[in-house]
Amino acid sequence: MPGEMDSWWDRNGASLRRYDMVFRDHACITTLGDNPGDSATLQERRASSRGAVHDLISRNCLAHDPPTSRPPRGRDSGNKRNPAAFLLSIMSRRP
Repeated sequence: MPGEMDSWWDRNGASLRRYDMVFRDHACITTLGDNPGDSATLQERRASSRGAVHDLISRNCLAHDPPTSRPPRGRDSGNKRNPAAFLLSIMSRRP
């Protein structure tokens, strides 16, 4: 599944570079929400996408700024000292 979604980048990444858009890393994902009756393929793509975003954050943020042991509290608290930890904590919640 990930390879299938990554094919977009393989086809279009060079076009972005022509517009001086250069990226250190990327993740090709689906952002479609959960709906009753979704196909197994779509459910797999969503699960793969969650993992891809988690891995992207881990590779690019956590390597430089390890998460604190204390998770963010409250809706607006956001972990200003460690945004990667905050992102990973909200990603672990189910919609």
